[in-house]
Amino acid sequence: MEMVRNALGRLVPTEVNGKPAIPYQGVGKWRPTGCKAAPRIPTCADYPEDGNKVVGSLREALEKCGLRDGIAKFGQFCIDRQLASALRGDVDKGLFFRGASKLPFGKEIRPVADLINYLMTGQREAVAVAA
Repeated sequence: MEMVRNALGRLVPTEVNGKPAIPYQGVGKWRPTGCKAAPRIPTCADYPEDGNKVVGSLREALEKCGLRDGIAKFGQFCIDRQLASALRGDVDKGLFFRGASKLPFGKEIRPVADLINYLMTGQREAVAVAA
């Protein structure tokens, strides 16, 4: 059995139970690949070294969490379901929020789909939402 030193200097096998083993390489040094049955699991390599996950805007947060268009297979987090429901205008299941900033549509009442479209694209025109 071949042994190698991992990032901590310990001797570890390169194979376990007949399958290749990847030695520990250090925090954030290795990103697993492949997907057996679920979305990719984020690793510490996906985040800043100081652990701060704060982003500069709601748009950036939606992009990071992978907000999709409500089609089956959207989202891997429960918030994705609520945001997709809000995008469809489902007031019973959707997550709705209001920030302290001025609304992009003034006093005009618009569907959540229009707000999310504005946050994601900067476009202010109405969005057609499938029922």
